[in-house]
Amino acid sequence: MDELAGIRMFVRVVEGGSFVAAARGLGVSKSVITKRVKELEDRLKAQLLVRSTRRLTLTDAGASYFERCVRIVAELDDAQSAVRSLTVGLTGTLRVSCIASFLAHELCRDVCRFQQQHPDLIVELHHNDRIYDPIQEGYDICIQPSDVGGEGIVRQPIVPLRRLLVAAPDYFERHGRPNHPDELVSHRCAHNNYILPIADITFAGPGGPVRIPPIRPIVLSNSIWMIREAALSGDCVAILPVYSIVEELRNGALLPVFDDFRVGAAMLNAFYRRSPRLPAKVRMLLKYLSEQYGGEPPWEQRLFRDRPHLRRVVYGPSCAKEDLGGRPQ
Repeated sequence: MDELAGIRMFVRVVEGGSFVAAARGLGVSKSVITKRVKELEDRLKAQLLVRSTRRLTLTDAGASYFERCVRIVAELDDAQSAVRSLTVGLTGTLRVSCIASFLAHELCRDVCRFQQQHPDLIVELHHNDRIYDPIQEGYDICIQPSDVGGEGIVRQPIVPLRRLLVAAPDYFERHGRPNHPDELVSHRCAHNNYILPIADITFAGPGGPVRIPPIRPIVLSNSIWMIREAALSGDCVAILPVYSIVEELRNGALLPVFDDFRVGAAMLNAFYRRSPRLPAKVRMLLKYLSEQYGGEPPWEQRLFRDRPHLRRVVYGPSCAKEDLGGRPQ
């Protein structure tokens, strides 16, 4: 047991980048971590870490040992989790990160419902505005739109996030309504260039894909809330994910600019550590989200109940639910 404890502490030191981070994560003192790792090195008769005032570096022996120890710790955690889930339900802590806008609009509600089904599970949910690495940053699941590299990471699609170009009714009265995406170059736009680069804006239309000339936004922001407010002001058109503007589309505060042209959807993915046996808490949350968002997601169902004609606008004239790829806001 002492050797297993030392192995676990060694893995946490490497993953956290310091003895302090490992001690904090395991709830023990730094001196305990230092002692156990030193005992591990003595037992192996090999130096695993090179310590300096600035950082820790793995030796060649340490790197080889760490690669195997990660699998041992993951399999042990998975085995314990599987047994506990069968006997006492899900326990421990589930650490999840998600893009801020989707968390605020949809995921927080669903994760709360999931936790209520598993009252002994502690859910730690963080919002982010950048792409996270679940291994490097210690998350069980990262829910985000972009790829994360590495052979040790698995990507599982969660739900396509469809987007619309929208404007307030006042905008059309003041500036007119464009009839074709090419005309957007002469219109006032609000845009999130970090999420969807201006050079990559492409619409699907009756004649196929349309890549528009570069627009010149009057509002640029990495905040979905800022882009939405700019559109609601009546002074801009903006590309926004449907989930973020359901109420505005239902009450007519925002209207689709085009009926026959739409921006490609983006896939929201879950990223997690590759493991021979997926932890029960991760497996169960992914299953729950798949059930919640499978088929037509709930925010689209709410929208189409009141505005059935928008199904054609969102999905296209044939109502086919194909996606063109990209990244959500």
